Amino acid sequence: MPDWERAGNRTLLTSRPYGLDEQELNRLGLARAPLEPLPAALQTLFITRWFQTLDKPELAPELRRSLGEQDLAPLTENPLLLTALCVIYYDGGRLPGDLWSLYAAICDNVLHNRYLDKVAERPLALARLEAIAYGMHTGEGLHEHRGTPQRFATEDEIAQLLRDFAKLDGKYEQGQVAPVAWREDLLTKSGLLLPQSQRRAAFYHLSIQEFLAAERIARNRGDDAALHRIFRSRWDVSEWRLTLLFLFAGLAFHHRSSPTAALDLLAGLARELDRAKLKVNPAPAVFVAEALGLCLTKKALPDELATGFRRTCLDAIADAVEVKARQTLGLCLGRLGDPRIADLRDPKAYVEVPAGVYVYGNQNEKLRIEAPFLLSRYTVTNSQYRVFMDAGGYANRRWWSDEGWAWLQQAGVTEPALWQDRRWNVANQPVVGVSFWEAQACCRWAGGRLPTEREWEAAARGPQGYEYPWSGRWEDGICNSYEAKLGVTSSVGLFPRSAQAQLGLEDLAGNCWEWCDDFGFEENKREVWSPRVLCGGAFDVEGWGLRSTVRFRIVPQFHEMDIGFRCVLAARRQP
Repeated sequence: MPDWERAGNRTLLTSRPYGLDEQELNRLGLARAPLEPLPAALQTLFITRWFQTLDKPELAPELRRSLGEQDLAPLTENPLLLTALCVIYYDGGRLPGDLWSLYAAICDNVLHNRYLDKVAERPLALARLEAIAYGMHTGEGLHEHRGTPQRFATEDEIAQLLRDFAKLDGKYEQGQVAPVAWREDLLTKSGLLLPQSQRRAAFYHLSIQEFLAAERIARNRGDDAALHRIFRSRWDVSEWRLTLLFLFAGLAFHHRSSPTAALDLLAGLARELDRAKLKVNPAPAVFVAEALGLCLTKKALPDELATGFRRTCLDAIADAVEVKARQTLGLCLGRLGDPRIADLRDPKAYVEVPAGVYVYGNQNEKLRIEAPFLLSRYTVTNSQYRVFMDAGGYANRRWWSDEGWAWLQQAGVTEPALWQDRRWNVANQPVVGVSFWEAQACCRWAGGRLPTEREWEAAARGPQGYEYPWSGRWEDGICNSYEAKLGVTSSVGLFPRSAQAQLGLEDLAGNCWEWCDDFGFEENKREVWSPRVLCGGAFDVEGWGLRSTVRFRIVPQFHEMDIGFRCVLAARRQP
């Protein structure tokens, strides 16, 4: 098709050579172009065109928003699974609210058009897939014990797992022929289990295998003591985390077992957590944290369980366990109620920055702070900002400057831009997506104001004039910067080593930029819409950009995912 391609067109081949192994493919000399994960731009285009075809273009942005809120990137990168998500959303007008229900719907959707007899064919195909997934996870049925799940299985292993599932004697014809026929049916028809090179097979996505393995365990779970042993024997293996979460969710909310019994199981596991061991391997605590998160979406937790696990989360932060595990535990602490965070009108939420002579700017100029001031220990959190909102903060003219109120009325803003997005709205994450005027109004409501640029730098550098808030050079992972690879704001105070060495203020480097009550860079033209100063850097900024002297400026109406603020509990503005 040279003429077609010279004209600027492209050819997309979407078929797969089922049934051909590596040797056969090489002998045929076929050109191969393996499908790569769909990038974000193509995911957006796919969803848009899918709903346009059905004459429902208005559903496309709604689905994209739902996908973003649930962080389903591993699924949306796969064309088959993205199609399933589109179908589920189209049929129900929403995605299922929990991960177990979503995966159950995906599997049902994929099998629906491949096994039309939902009474006879579909349940049996699903049961066989569950048996294969469980065997790949554990080695059971293959006469081996696996500490971690395996991503691939040979075709002979799949036949053996199916033979074990049906309890067929492999010495006789039925035991040899039937499992092979079942295997070929699943590989060519199910859409969930796919052939790979070297006569192997794998599930379309590892999370599908994890879900199906969990379902197999749930159907053969035994009594409470047996369940406890299952969780206890696997919870310290990070590769089992999602499988155990699927299992817990299924038991707690979907398999007609008692949610109270599931909570009792979880409480028993939580009591076995050992602080010394978690320093080395925090996987058990991470599992408990994520299981608690599932419970909190459904019901309240017993006080004893919540109180005990708060202590575990605080210990993990103090011990600076592995950063991604610490992030999970920090966010769980926020959902349970973070005892470190006081009301923004309470002096306990603040740290005093003493009067004195500080250094300022790249040239280390002398800066005199005439009077001590109180600066919030943390960037203002979602929980602190919620109190402002609940007090009518967006409706009360009293707290807003003239220009801020005019912007508010014109823009029709009633909450921060990312207030409903679960990636940014945990109670102890910094409130982000706030404009300069929203930050200013909240500070006024609290009885204070935004810090000036010079006050902010004095607090960050401290009396000794540190380059970073801590007393030392840059280290990757010392704060929530690009190098930490979290890709999102963390709960406040998650990086104890980054605290201001002399004053104890937290997160002055990284996490999110912070508004200051100054126009940018000594500019002469200081009008209502002129840019304001931002300090501190953010989670997506590299270490060199987090030095305490670094500045950024942007127009005051700007509100994005990496901008928050602190409050000074003082009315008078210092230079």
